[in-house]
Amino acid sequence: VTNEVQVLHGRSLKLLRRLEVHNISQLTISSPCSDGATASNLAFFCPAATSCSPAMVRVFTDFGKTAKPTLTKSFFSDCGWVTMKWDPCFGTDLLVLVHSSELTEDDLAFRTLNGQGGNGLYLLRVQTGLMEPITALSGSQDGAILDVQWCPKSQNGSMSIVLLLGPQPAMVCVFSYTRGGSAEPRRIELGRFGVRN
Repeated sequence: VTNEVQVLHGRSLKLLRRLEVHNISQLTISSPCSDGATASNLAFFCPAATSCSPAMVRVFTDFGKTAKPTLTKSFFSDCGWVTMKWDPCFGTDLLVLVHSSELTEDDLAFRTLNGQGGNGLYLLRVQTGLMEPITALSGSQDGAILDVQWCPKSQNGSMSIVLLLGPQPAMVCVFSYTRGGSAEPRRIELGRFGVRN
């Protein structure tokens, strides 16, 4: 099967839907909410097919006959691959860490873990009704992104993300926001930690 994702029933493996998505290189599935109110969501990364087309992350929440992406984030800059992480509490928010396909001078000088760091971080919130569902949390001007993790618990709908930015000693930042709220995530810098070269 080419340019298609088949959605199967979890127990019977009966074909439920076929989603047409071109040029897929990565796929991630969210965990359904423990209360059963939220079904799983799918996110796909499609690298740039030509030099004129952007790389894209597409998020599907509806798997009906006319299923279209709920969100699409395009990357017009150099984007070779991404790391996608769904929030562990509800499975409705997605972190996208963008990795460049080209090694930079910092990579060659061994300051960014030999190309393993990311150069852009985005938060995609798939709840309906948000004015700005896509938020840029960090860009290449902040330095290489060494790691990013979700806080495994949510307190009263408050979500938190921990971000580690290079160069060494690395800056530790925490982003927090209210799930379903329209406000931008709040950034708190905890300082630099690690070993100096």
